[in-house]
Amino acid sequence: MLEFWRMRDRRLITTALLLAGVVLALYGRTVRHGFIGYDDSMYIYENPTVTGGLTATGFSAAFHFQAANWHPLTGC
Repeated sequence: MLEFWRMRDRRLITTALLLAGVVLALYGRTVRHGFIGYDDSMYIYENPTVTGGLTATGFSAAFHFQAANWHPLTGC
């Protein structure tokens, strides 16, 4: 019975590592991508909620919904 759990754990770890490798291979290049300049200045660089750091107000703003849409980091 113990051998079954060890084999199951090995499979689980192998699957998790394989999945992490696939995700890294597919999306790893995006780490070097910058912000898109459409509305970054308004939503991020000039937003006092975002630039104020990790606060209770900032945390609650991250879960803000407006017009049935989720608007993270906008601080609206």
